[in-house]
Amino acid sequence: TVSVLYCRAMQPGPQSVDQLPPMERNMWQAFQALHIHRQQQNTMHTAVFKCVEKCMNTEDLYSLDRQKMPIKQRLKLDEEEKKCVANCGGKFDELYKREVTRLNQRAQGEHSMHMFMQHQQMMMQGGAPPGA
Repeated sequence: TVSVLYCRAMQPGPQSVDQLPPMERNMWQAFQALHIHRQQQNTMHTAVFKCVEKCMNTEDLYSLDRQKMPIKQRLKLDEEEKKCVANCGGKFDELYKREVTRLNQRAQGEHSMHMFMQHQQMMMQGGAPPGA
């Protein structure tokens, strides 16, 4: 529900989004979409960086212990870190792919509905659909 106090008379405003004037409703929807986008971006961004931090062996990385290790052991550690970081990227890719799929499906549904409504409108006006 929307609870807005108008500054002019400090009277309660509309109780739902549907009661808002068209411009305010569009602005409200835009801010909601922006908020959701920021939340998703923050979630994906934070998750990937936390995952990468877990992969990095900072104890060895920032000390001289790694320099004292035999080259074979250092290469093995580097390869393990590289594989772990690649998996972190894979998690991000999966989240991104799911979100893109969801948005594409929604856009396709909206387009189909728009085309259906146009077709219905033309049929009601007695016109033939395009391409018929």
